[in-house]
Amino acid sequence: MKALKWLLLGLLLLVLLVVGAGALLVATFDPNDFKDDIAAQVQKRTGRTLRIAGDIRWSFYPWLGLDLGRTELGNAPGFGERPFASFERVDVHVALLPLLKKRVEAKDIVLRGVTLNLARDARGRNNWSDLARAGREPAEKEKKPAAGGPARLPVELRIAGLRLVDARIRYSDAQSGTRLRIEPLNLRAGPLALGQPMPARLDLTAHLQDGPTVTLHLDGRFTLDPERKRYLADADLRAELALPGAVQAQATLRGHLKGDAGSGRLALSGLTVDGVLRGDGLPADGLPLQARADLKVDQHKQALDLAPLHLAAAGVTLDGQLAVRQFIDAPRYQGRFQTNAFSPRELLRRLGITPPATRDPAVLGKARLSFTVHGDRRRLALDPLQASLDDSRLSGSLEVADLARQALRFDLTLDRIDLDRYLPPPAAAPAGKAGQGGQGGAGDTPIALPLDALRKLDLAGTARIRHLTVHKLVFEDATLTLRARDGVLEVKPLAARAYRGKAHIEARLDVRHSPPRYQARVDLSGVRSEEILQTLFGDRYLSGAADFHARLHTAGATVGALERGLNGEFQARFSEGTIKGSRLARKITEARNLWRRLQGKPPLAETPTDRTRFTRLTASGKITQGVIRNDDLRIIAPVFQARGEGRVDLPARRLDYTVSLAQPGEKARTYIPLNIQGPFDHLRFKLRLDEVAKQRAKAELERKKAKLKAELEAKKKAKAAELRRKAREKEAELRRKAKEKEERLQRQLEEKLKGKLKGLF
Repeated sequence: MKALKWLLLGLLLLVLLVVGAGALLVATFDPNDFKDDIAAQVQKRTGRTLRIAGDIRWSFYPWLGLDLGRTELGNAPGFGERPFASFERVDVHVALLPLLKKRVEAKDIVLRGVTLNLARDARGRNNWSDLARAGREPAEKEKKPAAGGPARLPVELRIAGLRLVDARIRYSDAQSGTRLRIEPLNLRAGPLALGQPMPARLDLTAHLQDGPTVTLHLDGRFTLDPERKRYLADADLRAELALPGAVQAQATLRGHLKGDAGSGRLALSGLTVDGVLRGDGLPADGLPLQARADLKVDQHKQALDLAPLHLAAAGVTLDGQLAVRQFIDAPRYQGRFQTNAFSPRELLRRLGITPPATRDPAVLGKARLSFTVHGDRRRLALDPLQASLDDSRLSGSLEVADLARQALRFDLTLDRIDLDRYLPPPAAAPAGKAGQGGQGGAGDTPIALPLDALRKLDLAGTARIRHLTVHKLVFEDATLTLRARDGVLEVKPLAARAYRGKAHIEARLDVRHSPPRYQARVDLSGVRSEEILQTLFGDRYLSGAADFHARLHTAGATVGALERGLNGEFQARFSEGTIKGSRLARKITEARNLWRRLQGKPPLAETPTDRTRFTRLTASGKITQGVIRNDDLRIIAPVFQARGEGRVDLPARRLDYTVSLAQPGEKARTYIPLNIQGPFDHLRFKLRLDEVAKQRAKAELERKKAKLKAELEAKKKAKAAELRRKAREKEAELRRKAKEKEERLQRQLEEKLKGKLKGLF
């Protein structure tokens, strides 16, 4: 509004200068002789160059007239050689005698071919502010009106009409890259009398570069009353909008405009918009759009209100109200909206989109949305937000925290959702694929990820789902924390109660690289495996309370590449469960009968069932390039024990595994290997009874070796004992002889001593 004010002021200054120049020329013989003087005065006042290329014609009586041809006003320094303003012709005729009575009575004032070239450079400078300052300087030197009332015009103004013919305005903004062209612009108004309603009609077409084209028609009555500072409008408004591009839009706007420019208040009542969208992906005859609203604007308070507001398209209506404050300085807005109950499936059809095939054809049948919106230039938030889709209810908040970065934040709670109902129906298996153990065609199916969008995604928030079903698995009280930034998407964590246990899952998708990289950490505690398998595959292949932990990572752009690139490790523990499989049960029974035969017992009379009970089952392993290697399977069961090792080749869909069965309680166990080999859908079970003979022969050999070793050890011990006995006997004999000799020597010494004593006495 300020820019328009200065533009009009500059244009008025230009007209006054031209009129003043005409008055000077009327008093001379040939007005064209004074073109240079006029240009010099303009240069002095504005610093701009004025070039009058056309002829100047004038008349004196009874009308003081001026007819001015092609004229150009130069641009501000730094804005190029293109003229700031130009016109092809100005025609002004004022009655001479009424001027003596301080009345200005004029014929139609006609301005033809007016062109304004407005611009703002990269530093934010514009090319019209200097004209506004030049126009204010003379006025500031005039004597201010006396206090106590508004300024009164010194003359009475009556103009038969004002016509602006084939005008154009061009605007370019180097800071924002905006380019706007208004062409043509035509105005017809009059008769004009200050303070009296004046009929007027304005027609213009505005073209925004790479944007919409708007044609505006304004027809009504306007009142200009500078004495009371009132500028009233009471008119009907009609506009047509055309939006180019792949999706084209056309719309017609109608309404009744009432406003007072002096007070800055404007009201547009009964505003209606009827439009249509056309383009690829839309119905051939277009998509109709409708809108209704009442608009109120208070420029001084910077307040804009749309209430009530009604939008309708493709069977969906949006009703509410919107309030904008400080829309000039720092816009902020708040509103409340709600939709009708509509069918998303029908909405897609009306948009020319074939609804997706879903496992449950009843889904996408009903939806509703209500929210409070608030924000400013930087952010937009829907808080609170409530939505429903079929049987699901969503509540919480959704916010674009930074519109420039499209940083999305959310905090949502969903009561329940069964995602399986929205999945595509299961496709029939291709002919000839069954029973083939190699890589299937699905392995090379590309994974269509929107990589560019994911790399730009800035997302953070938490979603709580009270009851979640996905791939038939049921989770309760699930909490999902999601973060995405700089090409890394993390689920950290997904925590939930599942199948009488707890689930804690963390996942990471890194799209900074090509192909994308995936990581997952899965921790299940106390879940019932039979319920999961029953849910997934319709049968309880392995039951028991399970603890499962896995750390996985892979990379690839297809399903097959993900399998071939899978690496990681896992640990599993099951307790008090069963393994289902009639062939496995028969092989275990065969092994038990063999053990009984070796013990001289009759075979079992019981018929094998299709389930094998166990007390504990543990296993761990590593995964390398899609191949799972396990070497520490241990099974403790009431009627057998087992250990196992082998590999599972996921890309090749093959299993090569050996389960060695043993009778429980034996100190020297006889293990019977059970080989399980082949493609997943055609496994072969083979009990290696020949290994039993080898094991027994090996055990007999070991027994004989142990017996011989024991005999040798016994002989060694006996010989050593005999040697020790003889050594003890010889040692005792030596001691005896040494003692006898010692006693003999002692007696001899005593006898000699007695003889010597007798000689003395």
